[in-house]
Amino acid sequence: LGCWLPLCWPLAMPSTSGLLLLLAPVVAGLNVCVVSKIILDVVDGGKRRLGGGGVQAAVGVRLAEPSIHCRLVAPAGRDLDEGLLGELRVRGITPEVHRLDGVSTTPGERIAYEGERMSWEPVGWDGWDRLCAWVPPLDGTDIDALHVLVEGGGAGEIEAALRCASRPSPPLLSIEPVMHTVDSSLVASLRRLTRLADIVCPDLLTATRIAALAKPAATGVGDTEALASTARLCAAALQMRPGSVLAIRDGRSGSYLFTLAQGQAAASASGELQHIPPVIVATADPTGAGNAYAGALCAGVAAGASVAHAAARASAVGAAFAATSAWAPADVGQAAGWVRQNTPACAPPTPCVSESPDATDTFE
Repeated sequence: LGCWLPLCWPLAMPSTSGLLLLLAPVVAGLNVCVVSKIILDVVDGGKRRLGGGGVQAAVGVRLAEPSIHCRLVAPAGRDLDEGLLGELRVRGITPEVHRLDGVSTTPGERIAYEGERMSWEPVGWDGWDRLCAWVPPLDGTDIDALHVLVEGGGAGEIEAALRCASRPSPPLLSIEPVMHTVDSSLVASLRRLTRLADIVCPDLLTATRIAALAKPAATGVGDTEALASTARLCAAALQMRPGSVLAIRDGRSGSYLFTLAQGQAAASASGELQHIPPVIVATADPTGAGNAYAGALCAGVAAGASVAHAAARASAVGAAFAATSAWAPADVGQAAGWVRQNTPACAPPTPCVSESPDATDTFE
């Protein structure tokens, strides 16, 4: 839950020959904090399981870099079973859960798939606005990297992340926008954070909708030129800073990294576009695979990897999620080993020609 476009893959498993494992050595003792909401998905037979996106992102951190210390800071309802939090602990994640009175953690069946695209709407859910408004108690101390899922407007999540980002030595900041609707007011709120972010990791549908607010006729999918235009306009609309990375997830097509050129104004948003190939597995359940990719990307960069190689490993992390019918792989050590064996090689980036914004570009 919590991902408009989770990664999923065709029904085949590749050999590991010819794959590159070029991530930098892990820096021991790194602390990554994931901020999200905990929501319980209702699956077959009425069984409840962990969801909300942040739990999958946190496990993604662990699969990418098992030596990293990862904690999940999240609000939840009083109905959250303590036993479910044990599923996080056995995967090496420290949950810091703040239960809110009068809030339900279980919205019921709200996940729907259209092909590989998952959507979810919190319509009629008592307490949803309170979950969105809750401000996580963070100050950035002892946090090397912060991965924030901004959902439902994310007023509380944005405020907490801004506090961390304002520290003299701020953590690496990774933002995963989960936008059920996209309009100018929500983008303006999100922009307060994305202009400070090192990584912004939306799915393609969200990136396209954000870009369309700036210049509808220039956005699209299906070829490199259209993707580059979408990435450029999305980054400009979010006022991303030079040197930051927009990582766009595109399901079975892999993902795309748009690295903003140094020394450019935010509205120019020129840079390089690089395709990260997917990892081919038999898909059991794609729910949360995109969130896991985003968490893994943050972890890899925090550990010192190049963005491209961190994203390649994140592709394998997402595949490990898609290949299991559970909410996350049960054995972190075994899954992390599989991820390393199946990390794909990356093609070199392609420079993108910067288009000068004209009268139809509206970034405010």
